[in-house]
Amino acid sequence: MKEKNNISCIIPAYNEGKRIERVLKVIQNHPSIKEIIAINDGSTDNTAQIIKKFRGIKLINLKQNRGKASALAAGIKMAKYSHLLFIDADLLNLRKKDISNLIAPIKKNEADVSLSLRKNAPLHFKLIGLDFLSGERTIPKCLFRDLEELERIPGWGIEVYMNKQIVEKKLRIKVVNWNRVISPYPSVKFGFVKGNIRLLSMILQIMRTIGVWGMPLQIMKMLRLKVK
Repeated sequence: MKEKNNISCIIPAYNEGKRIERVLKVIQNHPSIKEIIAINDGSTDNTAQIIKKFRGIKLINLKQNRGKASALAAGIKMAKYSHLLFIDADLLNLRKKDISNLIAPIKKNEADVSLSLRKNAPLHFKLIGLDFLSGERTIPKCLFRDLEELERIPGWGIEVYMNKQIVEKKLRIKVVNWNRVISPYPSVKFGFVKGNIRLLSMILQIMRTIGVWGMPLQIMKMLRLKVK
């Protein structure tokens, strides 16, 4: 049980200079997190400079934007501990309590994986009680045995790739309600046109990873693995 207290936090970031500082302030010095790894995924803004301001946070600087899957793979390679906490860099209203609640089911052996359900998660995800695309999750590092395969995944296919491993191994899933936390939609961050193009790209990458019918099938299988 002691091993589950050893958690590496991995934060991928692309052009998140306006938002990542708030997230790092919450993560830094959290008692359950043994190391923090932030990946600057080829940003063209001041994301790297913001990360460098925080002592004790390990920075991986990717020269070119390689996508979320490759950024996470770089962080996983560096991570030293048995469990990984993935946190998106753009979260608003995040508190230390939210991080503690996401880690708690793993530490208490109530679940093998935990996923957040944010305040602004799509309504249909709230109705079923599962955001299968959540970027905030605690997960065993041993799930990622083939990092080369991970790097070949389309950037936004990473969550459904993880879900596939979770389903195959029948891991217990705990959904943690984050009633205050918001992840800005692409249209808010990039404007209506660019944001919706980005959203469409995300959907296509997910479909490339698990297929057209993969999403509803994956959701059904994950719901069977949910624990109270």
